[in-house]
Amino acid sequence: MNEQEEEAYQDLMQYHKINNKFLLKWKLGKLWLLHAIASKVPFPGIVAELHRMRGVKIAKNVYIGNDVHFDLFHPELITVEEYATIGMRTMIFAHSSNWSPYLKSFYPRMTAPVKIGKGSWVAAGCMILPGVTIGEHSVVAIGCVVVRDVQPYSVVMGNPAKFIKKIEGRQTAER
Repeated sequence: MNEQEEEAYQDLMQYHKINNKFLLKWKLGKLWLLHAIASKVPFPGIVAELHRMRGVKIAKNVYIGNDVHFDLFHPELITVEEYATIGMRTMIFAHSSNWSPYLKSFYPRMTAPVKIGKGSWVAAGCMILPGVTIGEHSVVAIGCVVVRDVQPYSVVMGNPAKFIKKIEGRQTAER
């Protein structure tokens, strides 16, 4: 095992409060297995339940499309509020890391929660990075890379995601 791998293991063991590599691998294996099953199941309700078992905080009445990737190492940092929709093949990350000692000064390791707000729609093929909050009743257009918070009742699109417009008619959306 090289130095970078050892450092990554130490970080994960410290974060998960596990002092044994075998137990850490067991836990991560269980998380991976549940994720692998969830990515292949065609029933959204079962998919949501499998991700809840992994630790993702998913409210009721949430739609999760096929092959959605929730962070493998820190699923407990992801929250999806009620009536949210997450399109197929979206990836939601609660951590980032690099293995290069040369990049650490400007691209440090990071672990931060992610929140998908009530009634929001994240279209297919999006990437949501650590620390991002998608505001309630907002729309993230197809294929977006979301690197900063999305305000409530907003539409964003692009790479990186940029504000396009406010969604009018809040009273209609609340019903």
